This record gives sequence, structure tokens and C-alpha cells, in this order.
Amino acid sequence: MPIVTAYDGQPLEHVITLAKEYVAWMVAEIVRQYPELQLAEFTSEHEYDDVRKKFPGEHVPPHGCLLLATDGQQAAGCIAVGRLEAGICELRTLFVRPAYRGKGIGHQLVDAALSEARNMNYRRARLDTLGFMIGAQTLYRAYGFTDIPPY
Repeated sequence: MPIVTAYDGQPLEHVITLAKEYVAWMVAEIVRQYPELQLAEFTSEHEYDDVRKKFPGEHVPPHGCLLLATDGQQAAGCIAVGRLEAGICELRTLFVRPAYRGKGIGHQLVDAALSEARNMNYRRARLDTLGFMIGAQTLYRAYGFTDIPPY
């Protein structure tokens, strides 16, 4: 599946749409697993507007990138790379639409993101996940990522 950069135009709009879907999925999972938190207000349009402000933001060269996996004209998944500090980047917002899961797209996106990170001279990459993100954790461990304290 083709992986393209997404800094403007339709590719950027696809990433923003995917990021909104990611936020909605994440909140739905948190509400399902932790109903006592009452996060319904989090999904307001205001929060979705914040997603639009986040991209491309710092996720552009020379310190970051936005990558989009496409299936023809359809957006299948995305990932962002952003700078944390000198030599260290963060992988952010890895999301693959449910219809495309199990097809290796997550691996393709992580491969591409790590390649871009190396090209930007990052020596380390960090990321975070939530406890229910078992698929993401399994994927990241396959790349050698290990648990560290919050950063």
C-alpha cells in the first residue's frame, strides 16, 4: 500500500480525518472500559477542532513528518513523527481504519516513520499507548520498543 507524505491538500485532510477517527475510537474505548470517568464531553466539536490545529504543526521537516497510507483515493491509516528533544523523536497518532487492519499497514507505517526518523538524524524513538491498545503494543514490541517510565 502506498505511503505518502501529508503536509497539505487532500493528503493532509485525510490525516486530519483519520486523527479525528482515532480520537473518537480512543474515547469510545476509554468510556467502554472506564465508564466512571465520564468522558463524553471530550468528544465535542471543540476537541475535534484541536485535532485540526495539531496537524501539520511540528510534524513537518526538518524535525517531523506526517505519513498517510492510501488505498486508491481512500485513506487507510496514518502516523506522525515529532521532535521530543535533540536526537529523540516521538511516534504519534498511529491509526489504521478498522477495515484495513490485519493487512500489515501498521507495520508499513511504522517502517516508513522509523526510516524518516533516521533520515532526520534521530537516534531514538519514543511513543506512548494506553493499556487497552494491545495491538499497538504488540506491533511496537516487534520493533524492539520496551516499556519505560512516562516521559
